[in-house]
Amino acid sequence: MGGYSNFLKRMNAGGKTMREEQIENARHLVESTFADDPSYVVEGCQVWYSDRVIHPRIYDYKWKSTLPFQATIQTQIDEPFYLGDIIPWGKKNGYWLCVGVTDLHGINWEGTLQYCNFYLKFLSPLTGEVREYPISMYNATQYGTGEETRRMIDIGSAAHIIFLPCDEHTLLIDNGFRFLIDRNKKLPTAYRVTQMDTTSYADGANKGYLRLYVLEDQFNAKTDDKENLIADAWEDKIGSGTELEENDDKWL
Repeated sequence: MGGYSNFLKRMNAGGKTMREEQIENARHLVESTFADDPSYVVEGCQVWYSDRVIHPRIYDYKWKSTLPFQATIQTQIDEPFYLGDIIPWGKKNGYWLCVGVTDLHGINWEGTLQYCNFYLKFLSPLTGEVREYPISMYNATQYGTGEETRRMIDIGSAAHIIFLPCDEHTLLIDNGFRFLIDRNKKLPTAYRVTQMDTTSYADGANKGYLRLYVLEDQFNAKTDDKENLIADAWEDKIGSGTELEENDDKWL
């Protein structure tokens, strides 16, 4: 009996097929060499708003002219990551958003990361508390001069595409929801949601991420907190009737 026949006989005795044996051998090879790669994150990465810690390889950076740059991520099979996870990149380099993930036949996990180039703050539609997320976004303004006239006021017509993790807070964001998106805190630019895609980037298990289309809106000094970049942080009481409740002789 030849060596190959003996190999098959041993596998059959162990109840394994050739495919199962190859997967197991490949998984053992990955486990024994994974931490030797220069891209391996020794200290681990704690996923944003989670207690999960993974020890990935992050490598193969791709710079794009139209999108935030991307990278490839790998983890061992016992450290899964998910679509929409926000994963730190070192201690000072920022964060990544996971925009793709694959289970490579039970050998290891592999996916695509997209760099988060802004921190978005807003009041949660669920709890009213401040929530903050690293987000990946890019400018989607394509035509025109960037200005259009509305209600006798010149308002910029800049548009952005925002990729935001899906959870119980972000899933309740709807058309008309406003954000402050700017590095200039003296006069930040406001944006309102005009389209919300909650399904295209779902993973079927209440995870994934959302795609928001936002259009430039007018900054409101009465309601928008420019110091903390939170839109609609306060209620505008003028004209609502509540100002009379606090001072009933205000109009006398």
